[in-house]
Amino acid sequence: MAGYGDDLSALGIATAPDGGVFVSGRVESTTGAIQFTNGLEGAMRFPPADPREVDSDGFLAAFEADGSARWLRVFGTAGSDTPAEVTVAGDIVALAHWPSIGPMIFDAEQPGGTLEMTGSAISTWDAKDGTFREATSIGTPTSALTVGVAAGGTDRLISVTEGVRDRTYGEGDGQITWSGALTHGLVTAWSASGLAWQANQLLDTNPAGGAVRGYWVDARHDGWSVTSGFVAGEATFATSPPRTVPAASVGTSGGDGFVGLVDPSFALQCAYWMPGPDVEDVRAALDEAGGIAVVGDFTHSITFEPGTPREVTLTGESDGFVAYFAPPVAPP
Repeated sequence: MAGYGDDLSALGIATAPDGGVFVSGRVESTTGAIQFTNGLEGAMRFPPADPREVDSDGFLAAFEADGSARWLRVFGTAGSDTPAEVTVAGDIVALAHWPSIGPMIFDAEQPGGTLEMTGSAISTWDAKDGTFREATSIGTPTSALTVGVAAGGTDRLISVTEGVRDRTYGEGDGQITWSGALTHGLVTAWSASGLAWQANQLLDTNPAGGAVRGYWVDARHDGWSVTSGFVAGEATFATSPPRTVPAASVGTSGGDGFVGLVDPSFALQCAYWMPGPDVEDVRAALDEAGGIAVVGDFTHSITFEPGTPREVTLTGESDGFVAYFAPPVAPP
């Protein structure tokens, strides 16, 4: 099932109950060609005009459980494009896109198949035949820094982004905007079938200060989700009651890790803070019992549940870690 262009990178993977496997990634090519060893072939939307240059487009490839080809879709702008996480909600495959600039062509022949990009976005595709469904930017004017996406039900998608100040997120009474700190973590719910906005939740409550920056999200089909990322500066988690944590440790980036549990009504039920000189790449998964498994890396040290009887500190020059937090609230 290997694929190649000049440089092909697989970045995300998801599976469906029917055995389908969906892989997102990026291809950099001087010729514009994409080819997988099982027969899938495609071409970049914007191949380099000069063969001495290298450009990149995103792709979404679908395979059967035995590795045989199902379909391949390629999308891109005139610049460099990188898809992020991929997930499956019912008969829909949803794909998160890192920020790009300019028109993103998903399907030039279909109404709505081109989206003007000035930030992150989400696109949806038919799981069976790869037909493009919809795409939407996150925020108005379109601007968000990073995005992860997970299925929170057969017709619900949950995304997490770094929202940007002076932008509007959501609709009606659920609109959120701020003019203080540059970015804040924002969790958003969308319908999978039409990408209609449903709900917003800020991860932190101090819009003038530090930020809780969400990068990754995992969800159960009953709507519970967990988001993870890092804390920059003193920040207050939007739990009830709010929980304030000190300014991030001083290190190469000054980031402390966190995970936050969000219930189906989009309330932030609890948050775990993991300080260390340099803890940023933290990814969490939610199990059926409500427990949270976490993986990531750290430099010098990382502390779990600081200030509690369960406090544990790991040390290492540049190491990875795996942690598990027991269900913090009673299962629904």
